[in-house]
Amino acid sequence: MKTLLIGLIGLCISANAWAATGPFSVNASRDIDITTTRSSYDFGWQIEAQTDGGDLLASVIDNNEAYTQSPYIVSGTDGLTFFFRGLGETVNVTAGDSVTFTYLTVAGGGEVEAKIFLPAVTMNTLLYVGDDNCTYSDSAFTTKVGMTPTPSVTPTAALPTATPSTTPSTTPTVTPTVTPASADIWYQAGDSIYPVIPGSDLDLSGDLQVRGATFYAGESASTGPDTYVLNPTPNMVVTAPTKGQMITWCADTDSTGASTISVDGVSDALKDRAGNATESSDVVTGMMINMIFDGTNWRLTGI
Repeated sequence: MKTLLIGLIGLCISANAWAATGPFSVNASRDIDITTTRSSYDFGWQIEAQTDGGDLLASVIDNNEAYTQSPYIVSGTDGLTFFFRGLGETVNVTAGDSVTFTYLTVAGGGEVEAKIFLPAVTMNTLLYVGDDNCTYSDSAFTTKVGMTPTPSVTPTAALPTATPSTTPSTTPTVTPTVTPASADIWYQAGDSIYPVIPGSDLDLSGDLQVRGATFYAGESASTGPDTYVLNPTPNMVVTAPTKGQMITWCADTDSTGASTISVDGVSDALKDRAGNATESSDVVTGMMINMIFDGTNWRLTGI
């Protein structure tokens, strides 16, 4: 029997007729109100409103809802993303949760409110917000993970009608053919997916794709100046990083110039947010680093 050490963080049927046509456009953040707080104490985790280029607009902490405004100024409008970052405890957002986001659409414009819906989130995760106020796992807005809840319908009892007595005809019972639905499974390392029927094989005959997600890889081990090494367990890179993959790690030494980083034996250049070579003190000992793979290099999201 095949066993996958993965855990669900959300489920989204692939066929979706209500997909976004583009990003949620924002000029500046004014407030983030969490509809239902989940953390067990004041500094559990925070939700960061960022531009799709990685610039921080604002953040709010679950559960004390302490809102912090970033000094970053958008010149026009940028796409909106939400980054969930664990502080004192693991992120634990429930599918169907939402936030009310107050923002400016243009510089100097009036404030606008929008309710944005979230999927289940159980680790540091980056989500892209579409113009339909729903969240997606990718910047192309092809895979929706946070949907608008559908209200349940209460059936109305029908009035009885008189039915004349007739001789029933014998109609053979037709057994319907069940067509399995196609679905994307979002998961994190550490849990498992098992077959519905114990003892049977888990059917993986279709495509199985690991989408971009953020993982903590621990503290780096430098083998020389500006040469960082990460060897997390379990491995995060098999043959090569995937475009959009994000990793968080802790630096063990300062950078002095152009740097490289090896993840599970796969080495690539470490660049700043704009794609330029790192410079002295871009990376500082003890700094928590967020980086994203652009298809060629690892880029720091905040430098």
